[in-house]
Amino acid sequence: MSSVLRCSNGPSWHAGNCKLASEAGAFTVASSPRSSAYDSASDVDYAEHERNYTEWQLRLGHSIYDESLLSPLLKAQAGNRVAQFGGLAGTLVLLLFNAFLQGLVVLKIQEITLLGSQNLDDKLFFLCRNRNSSMPFKHALEEQPENGAYDDCAPLLPTLMSMGGGIFDADKDGYFAKQDTLHLDETLRAEYGKHSNSGQVLQHYLRMASESKLLAQANLSKAESEQMTDGFSHIPLTWLAQERPYIELCMASDPFLCGNLEERDILQTKLPLEWTPSQRINMCRHILQDYCPEVFDQTYEVYVDWGYELCGDRISSWFDEKGIIGTTYSKASKYVVRPDAIISPIYITFLLVILVIWWILMTIELRELILWWVVLVCYPLESKHGMQQI
Repeated sequence: MSSVLRCSNGPSWHAGNCKLASEAGAFTVASSPRSSAYDSASDVDYAEHERNYTEWQLRLGHSIYDESLLSPLLKAQAGNRVAQFGGLAGTLVLLLFNAFLQGLVVLKIQEITLLGSQNLDDKLFFLCRNRNSSMPFKHALEEQPENGAYDDCAPLLPTLMSMGGGIFDADKDGYFAKQDTLHLDETLRAEYGKHSNSGQVLQHYLRMASESKLLAQANLSKAESEQMTDGFSHIPLTWLAQERPYIELCMASDPFLCGNLEERDILQTKLPLEWTPSQRINMCRHILQDYCPEVFDQTYEVYVDWGYELCGDRISSWFDEKGIIGTTYSKASKYVVRPDAIISPIYITFLLVILVIWWILMTIELRELILWWVVLVCYPLESKHGMQQI
């Protein structure tokens, strides 16, 4: 059985505008009882007076809050002012406690949101920087941005080494050696705002050279390699130049993007010795999964791991013309130019509609609150003219 509180809004508010009555199995606040001005009036005049009132209803839910608000009204029926004000005080305490709990929930949600946002910012702006046209990876872009600004989200050293090894030859002797790395990392961090580990990169290349793993060593004996590197103490820049196709692929970071690189004909220029798209993609994945982490160490791997975390779920696609698998990510797909992207007018319109619906619902709840306070303030403390309130 539902309960309804029905009130009438007449020419003026006075005690008796609302009353709690039993009607058709429901509690109802009926229209105002007859005031003294109508005690001697005819029933016809009183009926005309009643029609001047605008009747509205307040439905009572099965909750502790509606019951706590209804309790003072019921106590007022008995004419007990102390009990009524005690009930109102208890209701106020309950509402304040509810507001306190909701405030705690809001603060906790805010704290979690800020922590998540801070974590996202820390990772995103560790990986990415906004650059101007002076950034050396400009040559690797098929299309140049009109404003000359770039979002640099690639590891720093592969980006710089893709332009050649000149930056790693401080003494201009044609070799990448330990003395070239002494102050290089500090200089690069100050200039580009990213982590640099050139000393470790040199050590990895020297170890690979000692194991005859570099491309320039394909036709060299162990003794020749040792002689050209002065006992594996430095790397000729000409050797780094031959590693450049692999180093440039390290800028992609993600091995799942190799299919995308093949679809854009990038792998054909970087890996010309591989004959088929499948061979080039497999070789690309080998480079990104094995070669790049081996050379560029943990600094490279953090770009891979955080990139996965920031970009969302991986979504595979099929390029039918070349018969290869491409990859995109859920976060990136929301910002591309397509109808369901969050930057599209359709999505913005959808958000506005949701916002309007939310405001309508809030307006309905606000009206319910106003009606409750009207009832609490205007409900009579005593029966008038011998009329029973219930």
